[in-house]
Amino acid sequence: MKKVLSILLSSILILSIFSSCSQKKENVLEQVNSIDTLDETENISKDSLDLFDIQSEDDSITLATSYIERLYGVITTDLQKTAEYNQNSDIQPNGWFVRVFDSDWDYAVWLQPESNRIKVSRGSSMYPLTTISDDLMKEIKEDDTWIENAKKVILDNLDENQEIKSIDFKDQDNESVSTVDIVAEMEDGRTYILSYYSDGLLKDVVWYEK
Repeated sequence: MKKVLSILLSSILILSIFSSCSQKKENVLEQVNSIDTLDETENISKDSLDLFDIQSEDDSITLATSYIERLYGVITTDLQKTAEYNQNSDIQPNGWFVRVFDSDWDYAVWLQPESNRIKVSRGSSMYPLTTISDDLMKEIKEDDTWIENAKKVILDNLDENQEIKSIDFKDQDNESVSTVDIVAEMEDGRTYILSYYSDGLLKDVVWYEK
């Protein structure tokens, strides 16, 4: 009888230890899952950063470099970066001004929450602006690839989820111009203005957030 009782007590003790280990394993797994969920949340927050989420200089640089990489296909990791917030400035509009540059190209981004406006631009001494002749502008406007490329920039590079209601060359007649400008109106009434160098290289994009 004592032997049977001893066996029963041993069995209960083993089950208790096993149950405790299992519980600890479940707790560890719960903690790991919680960490994974936190990391995913942080990544989603970073990826979904928009004009109205900017709280710091780092936020403005993160958003600006994202637009630069998507629009121009460049890697900004090793480029120099500066950011400043302007309010009632005589030079810059209200909002964040971010500059990203190296020895070849200078990228500038204006993030303006008050007016919902974003402008992304680039320039280089190796790529000077030149006046576009009337004959060249006429030739450009007869080439449908300019409009198709502008559509791709809006819908693909900027991941615009609205349909393009209308898109055409901006009326630049009787003007001395150095860029080819294309204006697109979206279904919700927002507009995009894309400016190109005369050889088709994208220079500027301006748009308004809802």
